[in-house]
Formats: sequence, C-alpha cells, structure tokens
Amino acid sequence: MISERLKTLVLMAPSCNTAADIGTDHGFVPIWLIRENKASHVIASDLRRGPLETASAHIAEAGLTDRIETRLGSGLKVLKPEEADLIILAGMGGKLISALLSACPDVVSAASYLLLSPHRDVSDVRGTVEALSFSIDREEMVEEEGKFYPIILAVNRPPERPGTDLEQKYGPCFLREKPEPFLRFLASEAKKKQAVLNKLEHGRSNQRSESKRSLIKAELDEIVSLLPADRW
Repeated sequence: MISERLKTLVLMAPSCNTAADIGTDHGFVPIWLIRENKASHVIASDLRRGPLETASAHIAEAGLTDRIETRLGSGLKVLKPEEADLIILAGMGGKLISALLSACPDVVSAASYLLLSPHRDVSDVRGTVEALSFSIDREEMVEEEGKFYPIILAVNRPPERPGTDLEQKYGPCFLREKPEPFLRFLASEAKKKQAVLNKLEHGRSNQRSESKRSLIKAELDEIVSLLPADRW
C-alpha cells in the first residue's frame, strides 16, 4: 500500500517508455508505475544499499524483476543521456533535488519530463526547472497528517517567459487555479505566521525583534493577499 502522496505522484506521471525513480527507497513508485501502465520499463536507484535491497525484494515479490531494474549510485549519475524519458525525484529536500538535477544537465536535457516532489525549499526547485529550460505543466498539492506536499510535473520545453518571484515561491499552476488543497496550505501557513507575530508582540521589543516582526508581517500579508476573503 502506498501513501496518498505517492499515489498522486504515480497518477501524475505521463506515459513513457522508461522512467527513472531516483532515491527509490522501498521501490513502491516503480512498482505502481508498471501496474498503472505508466511505463514499460523503470530504473529504480538509491544511494544506499539497504533501501535498494528492500526495493529489490518488493519488486521480486510483485513479479516485476523483468521490467524494473535496480541501480546503486548517487543521483542522476546512475543514468546515461536518453536512458529515461521521465525522471522522478521525490521525498527529499528542494535544495538536494536542485543539486542532483544541476549536476547532470546532459541527462536532464535528454529527458522529456521531470516529476518532482520536494518537502521543503520548493522555490529552489522551480528556479532550477526554469534554468534547465523546462516548463511547469502541472502542480498538485497533497495533504498528509497535517503536512502539505507539492508535486510538480515539468516538460522539456523552454518557458514562454521567466517566472515571477511569486510564481517561483508558490507555483504558477497553483496561483492560476487555486485548488482547494493549495488554499488549505496557504491558510495553514498564514496561521503559523500569525502565531509567530503574536509571540513577538508579547515579547521584549528591540531592533532585532522589530526587524523580524516586519519580515513576518510582510510574509503574512503576501499569503493573505492570495487567499479568498472568506478563508482568512
């Protein structure tokens, strides 16, 4: 059984010949990519031998060893250019995802799609996607146990224009479509900012606290400006 986040990730995957799941962990994503007819072949890689052995066991149990191969190695270095039509990086920080993509531009530029799910520093990922001449085609937000996880599908097509600071921070598709999970995410972030402001206002005032208060207030105002009036 896979989580709602990984299920959404698989459903968002475009159909392709070969997908590469980088940092596969337990190997559930490759298994479900095959089961959902999203890929004919999957390369499942991990930096650590232990998780890769676990993934291999799950793949064997699913009877898919002929369609899913495992590779031990760091990031996209396990791939050659044109080996994978779809590259998946999920369940890691945005700065790491950006670093892995930037380290192998020849592999990335030969792929048709990137499917990315960072759990923090999402703006870094969007900036890297744009720098690599990919365009964000679709975004979904999944909520699990009170946490929000964005999933980004990018296509190998230069953007029509550079993304704005707001688009890189919150996502062009999210800003345009305002899906309900995204609105819940914004409301959650606004509550966190308001709680910090309340704490600062009841604390000792000094130059440092006032500077932090101004910064948090600006961030809160930005988030609130994106929410419908009845959501805040």
